[in-house]
Amino acid sequence: MKQLGKDIAWVLSGIALVALLAVCGLGLLQLALHFYPRLSDLGGAPWAAWLLVFAIPEAISMVGIVKLWQKRKPLAVGILLTSVIFATHFVMHLVDHWNG
Repeated sequence: MKQLGKDIAWVLSGIALVALLAVCGLGLLQLALHFYPRLSDLGGAPWAAWLLVFAIPEAISMVGIVKLWQKRKPLAVGILLTSVIFATHFVMHLVDHWNG
């Protein structure tokens, strides 16, 4: 039972790490829009937003999963779970806002 509690703590830590990474990406986007206000004139620069808020955190997450899989599997599972949910959310956002 003690090991299960530790594993759950590692999974929750992985979830928190990915959530923090996504918040940092969102913060970078807001900083970019603050320092380069012309990006707002372009409709909020959707490609920059997708890169900063989705692509970079997902890439960092995948590297973390691969690196941590052997030694800290519960942490890697938490990161993987959150990354899959985040990617699914992103795809659903694209499908909802598709104009083509």
